[in-house]
Amino acid sequence: MGVRMGRTRIGGKVHSLRLSSRGHYDACVSTDGLEVNFGQVLFFALLIGITAWISFLIYRAMDHPRLVLHETPEGLRADPVDVVKYVLSMPILIALWWCFFFAVFLFGENHINVIQLFVFPSALILSIRALAFISPVTARELGKVLPVALVAFLILDGDLRSEAELTEMIDNASQVDSDYLVIPMVLFADYVFTVIWYWGWIRWGQPQWVAWQQERKAWSVEKVTHDDGGVAVLTDTDGADGRT
Repeated sequence: MGVRMGRTRIGGKVHSLRLSSRGHYDACVSTDGLEVNFGQVLFFALLIGITAWISFLIYRAMDHPRLVLHETPEGLRADPVDVVKYVLSMPILIALWWCFFFAVFLFGENHINVIQLFVFPSALILSIRALAFISPVTARELGKVLPVALVAFLILDGDLRSEAELTEMIDNASQVDSDYLVIPMVLFADYVFTVIWYWGWIRWGQPQWVAWQQERKAWSVEKVTHDDGGVAVLTDTDGADGRT
């Protein structure tokens, strides 16, 4: 493994950066090699900024149900146009999310094998999308932490797969015999989650819950009234409330 040295001066002392053939940076002490320049700083600033922006778009698109609902006199309802937009857009979004996680796992130097390279992106998408309907706050945190952490690890650790490793991984990936249910499950699982959420909770569960809460509140008021033998009404004798 070839190693190149770079140096910079901090506080009057000479420090260096060691760059291996895999692109991994390490701090050491030396006076030989390449000087750190503004171009390197600008490159990594742009790299971090762009990847952070992409990560933000990824997790903000994953942490909530994608079907748009509108308030109506009967409650929350889905407009047919929004249903069509949802159905057509979800395969594209899921494919983009899957490619994002796949690329991070592929290019980062890690111990993930070729099977896990296909399994982990699918598992992450399924777990985050399921939580988006069950616990949006948890989905938001999970969707936010994982992309940012993966990209931060990739950038700050600086360890990338070599060209030979990438070629070997891609060759092995082409030989993977994937279960025929894997891709449809990833693409269409969100449809199942949305149907259960919309018809099970929005159309039926939530109205039932609200009605039960109102009945419980009315029962509590009635119980208090019965226990007190009636509701006391105080007469305004000093006109303090403005009535005469």
